[in-house]
Amino acid sequence: RHWQACGRSDCNSSTTITVGCTIVVARISFSFTLKQAIFIALQDGEVPHRYLYFFNNEAVVGMRDQQWKYLTHSYYTGSIGAFEKFDQLPGFKAPYDLLFDAQGVDGESYSVSDRHPQVMSRMKQDLRSARKKFDSLRTRPAENTYP
Repeated sequence: RHWQACGRSDCNSSTTITVGCTIVVARISFSFTLKQAIFIALQDGEVPHRYLYFFNNEAVVGMRDQQWKYLTHSYYTGSIGAFEKFDQLPGFKAPYDLLFDAQGVDGESYSVSDRHPQVMSRMKQDLRSARKKFDSLRTRPAENTYP
């Protein structure tokens, strides 16, 4: 959202402040602190808030930036499914990529991964990098997923 920087009538209408907000409500249980996670990102010279990472216990299962949301796992009837491993199932020749346009008209109604291969490539690479960083902080083995 854009808001005027001052409330006076003589305020220049081109003076705006961009305000953004993302609210995430989740049960997250992991043993490293947010300060450690931010420190890891800063060590590599990244902007501290380039991505918001989604966790299932200690595993990074998705991420989002201002434009895109990429998920690799989701819960269905009490079990966690790993869409990135769907190529291991009969009838699937490739993983099932879930990429949503966070600013699009339809929001998260359907995945647009097939329409944005460059975005998918970047998000997958950045997710692999994030997993390398966070996996080094694990306190227990990764959970089993389906498939």
